[in-house]
Amino acid sequence: RFRSPFTSPQVFRITEWHWEQSDDDVTIELDVTKARERCVSGGENHFGFSQDRVKATMQENEVEIRCYDRDNKWELAFGLNQLPGIDPQKSSFSLTSSKAAASKEDSRKDSFQRIVISLAKRSKQKRWETCGKEKTFLERKLPVVSVDKYSWSDSEQHVTVFLKIPGVHLVEASCIRVRYRELSFDVSCVVDGKDFRFAVTELPMEIEVTKCRHRVKENELRVVLRKWARCTWFKLQVHRS
Repeated sequence: RFRSPFTSPQVFRITEWHWEQSDDDVTIELDVTKARERCVSGGENHFGFSQDRVKATMQENEVEIRCYDRDNKWELAFGLNQLPGIDPQKSSFSLTSSKAAASKEDSRKDSFQRIVISLAKRSKQKRWETCGKEKTFLERKLPVVSVDKYSWSDSEQHVTVFLKIPGVHLVEASCIRVRYRELSFDVSCVVDGKDFRFAVTELPMEIEVTKCRHRVKENELRVVLRKWARCTWFKLQVHRS
């Protein structure tokens, strides 16, 4: 697909990878699916990459992989420099896919994609102590979206906050962060290339931080706050002088 020179895609690093070596080669495996789920959600997340949307650049002491989406909105990037020495002409990469059975919590059966990089050592029989150093890429910050559609309910021991976040049920748990403090909490959810945020800076009463939790429902995140004192809350946010 033609990539317009007038648009700049958002760059996300591929951070899940491991490597192993033999006497003649080094094999690096990149988990593309986990990286993709950090920036894409919904039905689009079920479309994997094809080989023509993956570009590899290899030099004697450096390797770089970039995966592009169809609409040039974002790209995944991985790179290593300070390699002990490879033969670029004899090195290669391949894109592999496999079906994984759904877990008990997730009824979907998605295709998991990985990029396997095979690097031919310049000096055969030489053991590598390290696999170079990860390259840094200029990553633009995600656009922040304030969650303004929410409600809350009060019970004897808990207060539950219902946040409407489209597609939140389709992302991995690592894309959701909830931080609790005695008199406040805040939420950050990375969904579809956006950082959805919500915060209450002054709760009316203290909460038990270690007993608070959150649950994910379809297009909704539920934050369950455990009260220290069993008393009625009339407000979620208060303003103390």
